[in-house]
Amino acid sequence: MPYFHTTADKTKLYVGSGAVYIANIPPEGSAPEWKPLGILSALAVTPNRETAQPAAVNGEHDEYVVKETEDINFAMQQLDPQLMDEVTGNLNVVEIQTGAKVVGFTQNLQKKEKNTFEELLHQSFGDNSLPVEPENLKITSGDSELQENTDYIVAKDTFGRYGITFLADQSEECTVTYDYTPADQITLHTGGKTNVEPKMLKIEADQADGRSIRVTYFRVSFTSGAGIGYKDDNSADIIDFNVTMQAKQDVRRPAGYQLKETVFFRK
Repeated sequence: MPYFHTTADKTKLYVGSGAVYIANIPPEGSAPEWKPLGILSALAVTPNRETAQPAAVNGEHDEYVVKETEDINFAMQQLDPQLMDEVTGNLNVVEIQTGAKVVGFTQNLQKKEKNTFEELLHQSFGDNSLPVEPENLKITSGDSELQENTDYIVAKDTFGRYGITFLADQSEECTVTYDYTPADQITLHTGGKTNVEPKMLKIEADQADGRSIRVTYFRVSFTSGAGIGYKDDNSADIIDFNVTMQAKQDVRRPAGYQLKETVFFRK
């Protein structure tokens, strides 16, 4: 038997992948509004650091870092046109064509506990690619009609989709009716826009015991990719959207705080 000189400290070991979130860079003093990119088929981070050392004939200079970046490559399996535009720096024109309004759609609500969110089965769309609040929404519990902002609220999830959150537990069967305008077609028009809008990016790696690593990049820009990856018809692989973004230094922040923040914490 070999002799092992070191025993692993399991409190410092981390496994698995991470969840990725994107946000617009908020005004100073405001918190970013994070949007999850959903399930991915690839996620990799590559740090890049360029250094330089001035020449001297009678001594030696220190080596200096002249550029720090990180490449973040991921492949989105959930082909959401709005998020596809976000990760590519809003280089597209998003056009939505709506269908005929549906009046009085009925949905039985399953999550009747307080503070639980249940998404509406159908989202309503207006003149952009984001859902808008459904019209004429009513909820009945048994034979009684519930009151908005007293018994429930119409809320949005992190993807911007609307749903119902009850403010108190409901014991009887609950039914919601509403009118909605479906998105008949969403089109991404690409080509000719030259201004790549920088974003913020966050990666969280949660562990089963509650530990987590959160890496926040303060300024990232789309650099390459944005192609749809088609798969073999005879495989179970999912079509994905592959993108590479590059984290760059935000020179508005103090030195030492410009590229990213890595936090080790327990949820």
